[in-house]
Amino acid sequence: MPCIILLMSSEKDLLAGPSEAKDTPPRHYTLSDLYQLALQHAEEIRFAEENLLIAQEDKQRALSVIIPRLSVFGDYINYKDTDATFPKTVSYGAKFDQTFTTNGRELTALKMAGDYISQNEFDLENIKEAYLFEVATAYYGILRTTKTLEISKADVNRLKQHKEAVKSRFDLGDVTKTAMIRADAELSGSKSILVRSENALHLARFALSRLVPLPMDYLISDPAFSIHPISYELAQVKKEAVLDRADLKALKKLTEASLKQIKWSKGAYYPVLSLEGKYFDTESEWSETDPMTGMDNFNTDNYSIHLQLIFTLFDGGLKKAELRQARAQYRQALLLYQSKVKEVCLAVETAYLDLVTQKSMLQSLEDQLKFSEENFKAITEQFDIGLSNSIDVMDANTLLVKAEREFSDARFKYVLADLNLKRAKGSFMNQVQKK
Repeated sequence: MPCIILLMSSEKDLLAGPSEAKDTPPRHYTLSDLYQLALQHAEEIRFAEENLLIAQEDKQRALSVIIPRLSVFGDYINYKDTDATFPKTVSYGAKFDQTFTTNGRELTALKMAGDYISQNEFDLENIKEAYLFEVATAYYGILRTTKTLEISKADVNRLKQHKEAVKSRFDLGDVTKTAMIRADAELSGSKSILVRSENALHLARFALSRLVPLPMDYLISDPAFSIHPISYELAQVKKEAVLDRADLKALKKLTEASLKQIKWSKGAYYPVLSLEGKYFDTESEWSETDPMTGMDNFNTDNYSIHLQLIFTLFDGGLKKAELRQARAQYRQALLLYQSKVKEVCLAVETAYLDLVTQKSMLQSLEDQLKFSEENFKAITEQFDIGLSNSIDVMDANTLLVKAEREFSDARFKYVLADLNLKRAKGSFMNQVQKK
């Protein structure tokens, strides 16, 4: 049944700042609103976004190695000694240079950088999914504890009414003092459960506020409850999870990058080719006029191309160690991916069976709640006309409270089991984006 959850006045007075307006109407939030706030303010998500930015800049660094470097230079010399041959000299020019490995090692590094970007994108999606699932869990945790609090309040009210009825009959001499003592004990126990329920609600609200920045007096809307038919097979869900899970996609990209790392390490065995082109112009002023030419300045311009091939004959075993290390890292990545696939399949099967279990329990618990309500009503009517005693009423009330709590818990367990299965098979974020 739809309801609106309000923060208790004691909690509001405790946490509200002195500058907050008391008459400002509180805002209510849907689960979609909480998702949006979490995506904007979660530190874990911001951290993952920075990792993605770092990976993107790494690709730019890898690209810069492939692009030739162009530079300009200038030089000015003025000697204080006037007897120098060239007291003033001005040189300037431009050059470009490029170094690359003959097996295209630099291109391999660029492709690796692209794989790492994809890995960080999938890692970011996985972190978002985990965080938003935590938000959803806290959201439904508030709804669950609120319903428990309502049940506890209703239990206290019923026991108060029953105590008044027992007292009236005790005054008439129809029941013994033992019935009064039992009614007081049951009411006292119900009040203690009510206090625990109130504290549980406060803690649930704090848990959500830790994940999402919210005002102290926020409201939460209870969405309509519905049961969806399970229209997919377990084997198909596992296949979808292996293909769609963001964490598996990230590990797959890590494996591909590790394989390229082997090729990159092999590139150290190939010679390195360096190319440099240079243009320069020099203007020099003679100390005295040349008697042959009558010129007092000397100008020259020139260009050069320098091609160099370098092959390392001995490096102390560095290339061999790097290659062995790259192969070991690839085997690690492959084993990690295979292990994660098994873990995901187990998580999918667990979530699937949990959803099936919760769905099957709902109907029986709903029937049990219906029977418990009818039983309590009948026992209460019998007590009013003297056909049942106080113990029968309290037993019927205990049975009713137990049925209410179990049915309420089963509802929210079903909703979370449905979300957990969507997360296990990699479709949780699709649902979030539709909201």
